[in-house]
Amino acid sequence: MHAGKGGGNAHVMIALFDANTGARIEDAAVDATLRGERHRGARRLRLEPMHIEGALAYGGFTTLARDRYHLSIEARRPDQPVARLNFVYDAAALPLPD
Repeated sequence: MHAGKGGGNAHVMIALFDANTGARIEDAAVDATLRGERHRGARRLRLEPMHIEGALAYGGFTTLARDRYHLSIEARRPDQPVARLNFVYDAAALPLPD
């Protein structure tokens, strides 16, 4: 996955679909920005195209601490305005590993 590049304890992955046609978007440049509520600063992560069972998605590895994260996704397509999506991910609520 990602040409053998890995690292971190988390994999951020997103699939994009055209709102009008439902077709999977395969020509976007996608970046994620992660901001933890208990940590200063933000991390920007380029999400790379990846195939899963023949379908294209975008993903990348990062390290997440036990925190609540605000995740902002920016998707840019040729001749289209930038699409922004915002999520909250609560890594602090995950069970601790054995």
